Amino acid sequence: MAGLVRDYRGAEIQDLREHAIFVLSRRDEEAAIDELLRIARSDSDTELRGKALFWLAQKDDPRVKKLIADLVLKERDE
Repeated sequence: MAGLVRDYRGAEIQDLREHAIFVLSRRDEEAAIDELLRIARSDSDTELRGKALFWLAQKDDPRVKKLIADLVLKERDE
């Protein structure tokens, strides 16, 4: 798992980063969800943040629900 996270963070090619997000989405490990949450919150690429959020929305995890609620509230307040 650590290698996949390292590869995502070090990749400069968009397709590789997208593939890493997909692979993370297929894993049921907490570390995979943690990395997807990190990407959805703070990646500099808005398209990749959206892809991470899409895959996170498929998960039944309370942290994901909180992230989505926080994003909705943030958008409403802006």
